[in-house]
Amino acid sequence: MATDPRDPEVPTMNGLKITRFGRPFQQDTWDLFSSLMLSLHLGSHRQFPFKTFPESFLGNEAVHNLASLKFIRSPDARNLSRIITTSTSELSLTEDSASGLMQHFIEGSLIKDATQDNSPFFKKKGIYQLTAKGLRVLEGFVEDNGIESDADHLVSVLSTQPLPRPRLWRLDRRPSDDELIINKSIIMNLFRHFVGRSPNYGLPGKDRAGVRLVEVARRTKLLDGLFLEGARPLDGKISAVQTTHCFEVPRMIKWLCDCTVIHSPVEAAEIAAHFVRFGLIALLSDKAKKNDFVQIFTISGSTPRGNSLVTSEAQFRYTQTAIYVITDEGNRLAVWDGGKPFGVQLSSSLSNTVNADVLVNAPSRASGSGPQSSRDEPVDPVNIARLNRFIADPTMRFLFREFLSEDSCEYYLSFWIDVEDLKTEFIKASHAIPDVPAPPVASSSKTPIEALATERHHESLNNIPFMIYNTYLAPSSKCELTFNMDDDLRNELQKCLEDTLEYLTNKALIADVEPAEEPTLSATQLETLIKLYERIQTMAFGVMATVFVPRFIKSSKFLANRLNPGAEDSNNINNYR
Repeated sequence: MATDPRDPEVPTMNGLKITRFGRPFQQDTWDLFSSLMLSLHLGSHRQFPFKTFPESFLGNEAVHNLASLKFIRSPDARNLSRIITTSTSELSLTEDSASGLMQHFIEGSLIKDATQDNSPFFKKKGIYQLTAKGLRVLEGFVEDNGIESDADHLVSVLSTQPLPRPRLWRLDRRPSDDELIINKSIIMNLFRHFVGRSPNYGLPGKDRAGVRLVEVARRTKLLDGLFLEGARPLDGKISAVQTTHCFEVPRMIKWLCDCTVIHSPVEAAEIAAHFVRFGLIALLSDKAKKNDFVQIFTISGSTPRGNSLVTSEAQFRYTQTAIYVITDEGNRLAVWDGGKPFGVQLSSSLSNTVNADVLVNAPSRASGSGPQSSRDEPVDPVNIARLNRFIADPTMRFLFREFLSEDSCEYYLSFWIDVEDLKTEFIKASHAIPDVPAPPVASSSKTPIEALATERHHESLNNIPFMIYNTYLAPSSKCELTFNMDDDLRNELQKCLEDTLEYLTNKALIADVEPAEEPTLSATQLETLIKLYERIQTMAFGVMATVFVPRFIKSSKFLANRLNPGAEDSNNINNYR
């Protein structure tokens, strides 16, 4: 059969497909790595004469095992022959090829040199430990393949992971060549995680999830000379020293390799070039000398109409001395300085299932006197229908929640369900009010019977809105729902809560005089809070439908249940495609 020129033959190694970077496809790379860890006995190794490194292994021992490794191939949702079953394969490698694979493990941030921080090269005489990313990959491998009994000797090293588990941002790849799938939504969401919920200057008690930034004093020194009178630094991409944040390229590349499924510094640099193309970062300075290592990555893509910030081509300089800035557009996306966040910002629907017309045709919104935000990206009505069915079906809801938890994003579904429960209880309480209220006594200051009944029936719901806020929306919460909220909604919620707390405080003072009065919320206040939560609920639904549903229907969990005729509710599962 002739080979399709659009799908060139992919090179192989021991029957494993190889990418343009010379490594096996990511799933096979992770399977090889995890199987190797199962074959090793991690222990303490000493670097003579001073230091001992726990839960480590020797490079030459790993090369020896890898050269003739019998490895487990995990189920692969992209390969119909490997959707459900786990298979076993055997490697036959030369010592040099095995060392090359170990180098790929280092570049993919699965292992690290225990004796030398950030050492980029594998040495057979070295001592190595698993990284936080390597531990996450290994743990997932053991669970996905149901081989916990074969991993007893790894319990101690797996238990070293912090709680909650560090997040590993997942990106989809093309099945044909294992290239990352790149589009605007993916780049924007990845960038928000890259910069974190607040600027990471390494200060105690502050959020350190994002890339570590250049210290404030050094940043000021780098930027001060740029903001002369009438100057437009970096073609107007930054506007003030105080709102401009800088980072070093090595720290950026390390973050992308450590905290995502990106498998090498080269692939990370290509993602960085897309950040440049979308106007989120810009080169500030590079003091690389003549003989220093310098790589320039050039990427291209489509240019959307009406967005002058996005270019059709961009370059990224990968050197040890380059410093980039987060532009004003990057700040806006990060929501550090009151900018509009990227995400699905949608009107709410009052029904139990979300209306596709509301999500697809949501209008753009403006905030105050600021510039009008661009039209929100529409949500596929098919994915809206799928998500409604997933939520309604207990089996699929459980599987979908498990899938979200792999990215530590199950709070999207939990928030949606908690708000739905609150709405249901509020409606029940409202219907319990008498149909024909007695009129108030003339000249009486007492509340009419209807209002009294309303307040009493809703008293049991008083604490729920605050519990939802503290769990999902408060600044101290680990959830990231506020990333996708626009300024108007955030400000409305803040004002509503402040007014409510002021009301309860005043009512508590009255209760000191009249003990019979309890400081509870009125039905109107509850309804106002619920309407605000509904808007956030619809936003969360849109994120799930846009980001997670397309990935979930390709996952091994979904496909295994869909193809397994004995699975619970299998007749319904086949309709989700």
